[in-house]
Amino acid sequence: MKKERKLLALLLVFCMVFALAACGNKDMSDADVMKQATENMNALKSMTAETSMEMVFSMGEDSMTMTSEMTQKVINDPISMEIVMNMVMGFGGETQEMESTVYAEADGDNLITYTQMEGDWYKMTQPGLEALEEYDTTKAMGTYLEAIQNFKKTGTEDVAGVKADKYEGVITEDYFQTVLEESGLDEQFGFDGEDSATLKELFEGIGEMPITIWIDGEKLLPVKYYFDMTNMMSALMKNMGADEEGLAIDKVILSMVLTGFDNVDAIDIPQEAREAEELELEE
Repeated sequence: MKKERKLLALLLVFCMVFALAACGNKDMSDADVMKQATENMNALKSMTAETSMEMVFSMGEDSMTMTSEMTQKVINDPISMEIVMNMVMGFGGETQEMESTVYAEADGDNLITYTQMEGDWYKMTQPGLEALEEYDTTKAMGTYLEAIQNFKKTGTEDVAGVKADKYEGVITEDYFQTVLEESGLDEQFGFDGEDSATLKELFEGIGEMPITIWIDGEKLLPVKYYFDMTNMMSALMKNMGADEEGLAIDKVILSMVLTGFDNVDAIDIPQEAREAEELELEE
């Protein structure tokens, strides 16, 4: 598989992680809490999220850091989204900061995205809403529930002013393999034939990924996710042969705080974004 295809596999991992939705109440079993919280999450009309990610790479004696902060507003029907992201990369004592804003909306069976980078807007229309609708999250939860092992309540904490029950568990290697096979994500990312088979091999032996979820005990909605992806991503990179090139993963931590449940009434897309020149999809 070409190097660029291997890099796409990393993006695919994050997509599968974000497909998770899970969570609790002291009067219910942990499994019942997770099931009910998932149903409540799927029924939301809108929400906001604050996501933070920290990554540390080693290349010989040098190290590179990447931190990102992302604010996201989402309306589910019709699909509309706003994402504001700030990323800071550090290497050799120097840092580089990048900011971007992305809007997305449904137009029939198409998804239109508007991206602003360095002051310029880019517009792209992508087919695929029909394909996305085929992947019902509720039905997929059967797979997710089987993947989450040793899921149990470990305490209660305050999250963004909400008293939330804390649950810890792990996502197994089988989850990624199963979702890869059943979701069609490999095809969506352009992997097919021999590439697809090689992609599946990359996920072999990646181990477990610890996950912590905080659940609003009254509303039974997840209010925070915390993923420690360090060991899993390190194993994945080794499968790609990164260690032979002197590249190692030292830290990959992702945290997401959810708020504004059903409080997003509308997302205003700037007129200059709508008037941006259309970019053509590459074949």
